[in-house]
Amino acid sequence: EAFSLFGTLFKAEPLTPEQEALLPLATQMAGTIMPEGSFGTAMRETIDPMMTMIMGTIDSDPRVRLAEISGVGSGDLEGLSDDAAQEALDIFDPQFAARNERIGKVVTGMIGKLLEAVEPAYREGMARALTRRFTEAEMRELLAFFATPTGGKFAAQSFLVQYDPQLMGVMEAMGPAVVKLIPEMTEELAAIETDLGSGRDFTEL
Repeated sequence: EAFSLFGTLFKAEPLTPEQEALLPLATQMAGTIMPEGSFGTAMRETIDPMMTMIMGTIDSDPRVRLAEISGVGSGDLEGLSDDAAQEALDIFDPQFAARNERIGKVVTGMIGKLLEAVEPAYREGMARALTRRFTEAEMRELLAFFATPTGGKFAAQSFLVQYDPQLMGVMEAMGPAVVKLIPEMTEELAAIETDLGSGRDFTEL
């Protein structure tokens, strides 16, 4: 039910008869752009290392888990040295690191299976999207290019490049951009409340 929301948010219009006629060519294009196992490759090259890094970050400071177990505020544990914090955590939860490592493998394994399961549908959706963006002549021209060694490599890599760390790392730039935009957004929201007011609560009725 949760994932069905995507179908509601991104309601796709039915293909026209002309677009339906292009599906065989579009399917061939999609198969070249996203050959079987593409998600698995992305998983091995980027997603798996990313998840491993995230799980490693969780493990990196024993004070976080120690605060959860002991009830002592994390701020009060800052005075502990790394060795002392780890020693205390080993008393409370000696299997913490081993457990998190296995949890990480389960999570990444599940993501891999999920991506493998949805890959055919993703490829089909790509084919349908291509029929809306390219003419038959353009598709045939692209397929001729994809049939060359360089074209075939470009097609297959064009899907994987979106998962390349060089590209995904650029998302870091969103932080400074968001910081700059927050004051502007705050002013605009305040102006809306000034112009329209806020709704009345039940006690005001």
